[in-house]
Amino acid sequence: MSCDDMGGSPIDQDTREMLEELSDGTSSFFDEVLETFMSDVDGALERLNAAYASDDRKGVRFHAHRFRSASASIGALVLSEHCAELEGIAEQDAGSLEAAWNKVQDETARVLSWVEVNRPTLGIAC
Repeated sequence: MSCDDMGGSPIDQDTREMLEELSDGTSSFFDEVLETFMSDVDGALERLNAAYASDDRKGVRFHAHRFRSASASIGALVLSEHCAELEGIAEQDAGSLEAAWNKVQDETARVLSWVEVNRPTLGIAC
């Protein structure tokens, strides 16, 4: 099952096309940005999870903000929105924190699945 079968690509096509327009002709700028994202995604999730697990609300807010920016840079706009939600409620609503964290985890899995399925057509070594 591809990500397209799960409700569409988690990567915004307009963002991808904009990044491709910035390519220098020898390599894909989208692939370069995606490779950077992939090289840090595990660490970013570990830092965010550690903050969440220790109930470090300021840490959750900080790491959710960083992951939001990284997600937006590759066009993972739904993931970026979920991170923004997590960031916004991190220091306010304990009851909603778990649901927001679960959304981030689920959408991250969707993005990583898309990368895995599309890896043969991407110029990344992740």
